[in-house]
Amino acid sequence: MKAIVVHEFGGADKLIYQELEQPIPAPSQVLIKTLRSSINFADIMATNSTYTVTHLPFVPGIDTFGEIVGVGSEMEPTLIGMRVIAFCDQGGYCEFTLATKGLFFTVSQEFDDEQAGASPLLLGTCYGLLTRAATVTAGARIP
Repeated sequence: MKAIVVHEFGGADKLIYQELEQPIPAPSQVLIKTLRSSINFADIMATNSTYTVTHLPFVPGIDTFGEIVGVGSEMEPTLIGMRVIAFCDQGGYCEFTLATKGLFFTVSQEFDDEQAGASPLLLGTCYGLLTRAATVTAGARIP
């Protein structure tokens, strides 16, 4: 599979497009064919070594949007074919990535691919801001 890999820290010039082996899902994981993957500030910081990275090389991309194409032995086969957003167990900047049970969520058909691809981390950030920072409650209006 094709992937964007960081072998050394730095800017965009350090991103290498290369072939990697397609991952195989562990029992509690799903294999997702990536349709869109957002670029987050955390990904940029990771490529510049200003965010926690445990090893080089690595594939950036903390979230992704795609279709489940494989499941681990503890996962329901009926998940195959579902459109999901996910927080990746490995980087999302590749053709296929893994996500663990509880870290992927189905996507409504109302969202097109671009909307779904931009939403995983953004939705979590917005939810946290509205419920924790601003303590918005049911029925409240945001001007």
